[in-house]
Amino acid sequence: MTIKNSVLEVANLHVSFFTDKGELQVVQNVAFEINAGETVALVGESGCGKSVTALAIMGLIEEPGRITQGNIKLKGQELVGLPQVELQQIRGHRIGMIFQEPMTSLNPVFTIGHQIAEVLTHHFKITEREAQPEVLNLLEKVGIPSPRRRIEQYPHELSGGMKQRVMIAMALACKPDILIADEPTTALDVTIQAQIMHLLKQLQDEMGMAILLITHNLGVVAHFAQRVLVMYAGEIAEHSPVRPLFKNPLHPYTQALLNALPKSGQKQITAIQGTVPMPFEYPAGCRFSTRCSASTKQCSQNIPLLREQEPQHQVACWLFRK
Repeated sequence: MTIKNSVLEVANLHVSFFTDKGELQVVQNVAFEINAGETVALVGESGCGKSVTALAIMGLIEEPGRITQGNIKLKGQELVGLPQVELQQIRGHRIGMIFQEPMTSLNPVFTIGHQIAEVLTHHFKITEREAQPEVLNLLEKVGIPSPRRRIEQYPHELSGGMKQRVMIAMALACKPDILIADEPTTALDVTIQAQIMHLLKQLQDEMGMAILLITHNLGVVAHFAQRVLVMYAGEIAEHSPVRPLFKNPLHPYTQALLNALPKSGQKQITAIQGTVPMPFEYPAGCRFSTRCSASTKQCSQNIPLLREQEPQHQVACWLFRK
């Protein structure tokens, strides 16, 4: 269903990689929407397809991978199938992205001022000199002190938190409609993580942009997201507003993720047994069935569809059928 103020709509998205072992479906039947000013979190273990979903939205899936099915609409404009020259005008302009690992995402041989200015010169056809006032403004906006001095520095001269702020400045340079934040607090200490997330929230309130937040940190999700997509082995297992998800998780995988969180007074963390299967090892039925203590014969043989179990709370599990 199209929502009037939706910024991003993803429907029936399938992404495959074509290898010597055949077609590997790494993302399958993913669907969601994000509204203006809203933060939607995409959570799950490593290898579940979160970053591939983000790259598909950005039009950055490269051979041997490709989108085999589905639609991605940005304010009603279909992105799937657009020529690369048109996607290049959308990336960094209408869709911003903070990539994982700020330590390696910045080019070590260019100053941070040059790297931020490059976004502006590309999309607005201005010179680097003309872009400098806005670069300084962006550095101030993301909380980097002494921006006139920092603009001439190289990435290795900045701390991890400062590098992440530079990445945020680059992503927001063109005031995008939506920001994709892929693990924006990775490799940062807890204090800096909180600063970065509060900064993103402040900038979101100022600009009214939508945010797709990809993270392993469920504590961050609880504080900053309005809705949550739980992804497992390339599929959405559960989709819910944040409070109902934490209060009453339905899918056994979601329950396992929450049980794995450290709790006050707890002597031992409850780990999820096993690992996420590789795409060529997916079971015939529910992809979590091989790790689920509640799995039945039906779970191992038949794929459950995502259905609404409670108002605005969807789950793909054979344990829940009206």
